[in-house]
Amino acid sequence: MDFKTAPDKEDFCEKEMEGWMKSVEKSIGHCSHEGTDGGLKAAKALYGKALGGAVKYRDICQHCKDEQNFVTNFVRPNLFTPTEGAKYKLQFDCVAEAAKAVLCL
Repeated sequence: MDFKTAPDKEDFCEKEMEGWMKSVEKSIGHCSHEGTDGGLKAAKALYGKALGGAVKYRDICQHCKDEQNFVTNFVRPNLFTPTEGAKYKLQFDCVAEAAKAVLCL
């Protein structure tokens, strides 16, 4: 079912947002674990930077365990999408809103 065919548009949107929030929460564990926060600080830095525009490869290396981990846990679940110049941006506005809510950005 998609938005156009959903009988209750508000309910559909709430369920979609819940899904994005769960995906963002899950991605925190795949960020750098330099401290004892399970990757929360690195996730806040990565998503915070992405809210302002595309993140660079250097940002990914700094805040994620490695590039393959980023592709597997951030790009494939449609949280981020590649752009020109080896950069990545948040895939949808819903992802940005979910990141703001989950990470208090």
